[in-house]
Amino acid sequence: MKRLIFCLGLVFGLMQANHLFAQEGQFFSGTIPPGISIQSPSWFGQVLALQVYITVGSDPTPLPGVFQYLPGKAYYMNVFVANASTLIRSFKVEYNLAYNDGANYLPTTRYAYSAPAQWVGYCRINVTAYIAKLGLISLQGRVYGTGMGNTNKVCSQVIVYP
Repeated sequence: MKRLIFCLGLVFGLMQANHLFAQEGQFFSGTIPPGISIQSPSWFGQVLALQVYITVGSDPTPLPGVFQYLPGKAYYMNVFVANASTLIRSFKVEYNLAYNDGANYLPTTRYAYSAPAQWVGYCRINVTAYIAKLGLISLQGRVYGTGMGNTNKVCSQVIVYP
């Protein structure tokens, strides 16, 4: 496992940013500024889900709650997470997306990641085919793993029009 994490760190560390943004996975965003105390006894050392949103292409900026679908663009569902611990933490992200009044959905998708100490960043998956369905889309992202509890999730909705 340590070799896998080392190799992944080496591969992602050597890749250029424009190649990294074109893929699904975990992306470095920055570190928690020194002096900010966000730890509490209820979740000390855990990775927290902070936000779930949609982005387009390689731009990490969240789209507004109502946006126009542009054919030919790639849309991603991002779960923004933070590791407030001073240790590397392994965690899993679960992605859920529902459309058409909840009648249809993206099958629950899970990926395992590792977060460096004092890390903030996002994990993403491609949801272009689901955004193309248009209408009200419900998003849910959840971070889970050993000792992280079962309420560590974030939800949002977007309206996509033609």
